[in-house]
Amino acid sequence: MKYKLFAIPLLTFLFTSCASSKPQDEDKPLIKTLVLDVGFAFDSGGDNTATLLYNERYYSFPNDIKLDVPLVAGDQLYINFDGEYEVICDESYPSRCEIKGKIASYSLNETLIQMIPTSELVGGYFLDNQYVILDEEGRYVSLDAYEGNELYISENLKKKKEYCHCPDGATCDPCPIYVAGLYAYNPRI
Repeated sequence: MKYKLFAIPLLTFLFTSCASSKPQDEDKPLIKTLVLDVGFAFDSGGDNTATLLYNERYYSFPNDIKLDVPLVAGDQLYINFDGEYEVICDESYPSRCEIKGKIASYSLNETLIQMIPTSELVGGYFLDNQYVILDEEGRYVSLDAYEGNELYISENLKKKKEYCHCPDGATCDPCPIYVAGLYAYNPRI
């Protein structure tokens, strides 16, 4: 019995002394990433204009972020911070948010845009909204009232990533297209 009681502390000491732990590099900050999804907010005030927002909010960024391409519904903005960051939003709708933190880098993941005949929109597409953006000012009409024969659609990258995955070795149906925006014009030109 004495040998068993002696063996337990000895084994505990051996296991803990042999375990290796890597010291954290204190000079290298921890990178934290904020992902903001671009989508439309539609005005209910009567002038039928839509505004592109990040995560359904207005964001003000530090001066470090400058985008050279027009935003399109479905885009994703990735912001990498050196260490912690803070997002402060008011309680209005849509909220106004301010980001505080040291930005290490950022990138815009541009959505896919394709032109399709309006008649093809009936199957295989999941729409975030039922409105067609007519121009760069954001004027829109309902899809039912749109009289054009073609639409430019922008894919919702967030939903594609969340819902379109097929496990290895499985046979899956084709993924539907998740549509973030319907445009009467090509929004990237």
